[in-house]
Amino acid sequence: IVDSSALTEQVVNDALVSAFDSAGQRCSALRILCLQDAVYDATLTMLEGGLAEFAVGDPMRLATDVGPVIDTEARERLDAHVALMRSRGHRVHALPLPAGCAAGTFVAPTIIEIDRIADIPGEIFGPVLHVLRWHFGQLDALIEAIAATGYGLTMGIHSRITEHIDRVAGRARVGNLYVNRTLIGATVGVQPFGGEGLSGTGPKAGGPFYLARIDGGHGAHRFRSSVIDGVPLAASMAALRAAISGCRGFDGFDAAQHAALDAHCVLCEAVAAGLTTMALPGPTGETNTLVLRARDAVACLADDRVDLVHQLIAAHSVGIRPFAQTILLPRSLHGYVRPWDGRVDALAELDAILIALSAEDRVRTRQACAARPGALVAIIPWDRGTEPVLQSWRLMRELAESVNTAAAGGNASLMTLNEL
Repeated sequence: IVDSSALTEQVVNDALVSAFDSAGQRCSALRILCLQDAVYDATLTMLEGGLAEFAVGDPMRLATDVGPVIDTEARERLDAHVALMRSRGHRVHALPLPAGCAAGTFVAPTIIEIDRIADIPGEIFGPVLHVLRWHFGQLDALIEAIAATGYGLTMGIHSRITEHIDRVAGRARVGNLYVNRTLIGATVGVQPFGGEGLSGTGPKAGGPFYLARIDGGHGAHRFRSSVIDGVPLAASMAALRAAISGCRGFDGFDAAQHAALDAHCVLCEAVAAGLTTMALPGPTGETNTLVLRARDAVACLADDRVDLVHQLIAAHSVGIRPFAQTILLPRSLHGYVRPWDGRVDALAELDAILIALSAEDRVRTRQACAARPGALVAIIPWDRGTEPVLQSWRLMRELAESVNTAAAGGNASLMTLNEL
């Protein structure tokens, strides 16, 4: 996403690298360049001029900028897409292929103008860049249209207006957000890599929780970093603790269980306080942070009501009001959940499920989740014996934000503007 305050030369350079390096065959590659109307024509002209300087050919030669795509099937699929877009009336600007490329699986580096995000029928994996014009006042709608595709790996914004950067960062449903820089080249430990929705469900590769996912969570609390602002995501647990305390006499809630549930509230809240924005290492002129945000739609599924309340506590500690079967809960806890009948296919939106079920029921739940269309659903085992320090981070979405702080040159007063 590019607004009218961005430095055009930098936008063009970063866009060409992000879209055409590796012949566009990176999962993080730039697929859609959204240019604000005020700078659209000038930026597109410069972009096409930059593309004209590219050399397509043998990747073994140092002078080559764009090599072939991986195989004949990929080439045919990309050529068919370009032909389809041209037949639909979209303006297509393709770099002529040299004669020496006739025998290989080469695809002409191409720029296609589109009218809306929905014009693109799925992911296009190759040296094809789509360019979209957006107008003043449409930023929020643009972000929503991007999220509606279901894909959520990488997004970038070029702007020198802090309010616009913050708005995109706050609304983007992606795993990696790049500000005033390219979208490719994530570095292990600096830009933890991985998406959400159709682009991933779990911890990021190269991030602080990556090994924790492999070793059962024990690696999570070996990670140490500075916490920015120190503002925890967890909501107050006082009201929930009081409601649980009032469940005296409910089947399964004896004195020992009440004590265990209260202790679980205290521990979950303490663990959640550390699940916040973390500073990551990086080079001079760049800031890198890992932002943890609570998942949107989490369901609690247990065949034991005490286990179910333990799951409810874990979800609420990070600010999630989960879906749950109210029939298993005391009436005083009904207001802390969203009613659910327990059927996985009954929830259109679902990020994760906390489960405490028999082995057979776990298999059935996993199979039901796998059969759902769209994004995968994270399955998180959680019963009364679960240690929050090992599992609470799995209730969060990870957003890695990388900001080129050296890109705010020119008119510094732009950084204080709230409107274009």
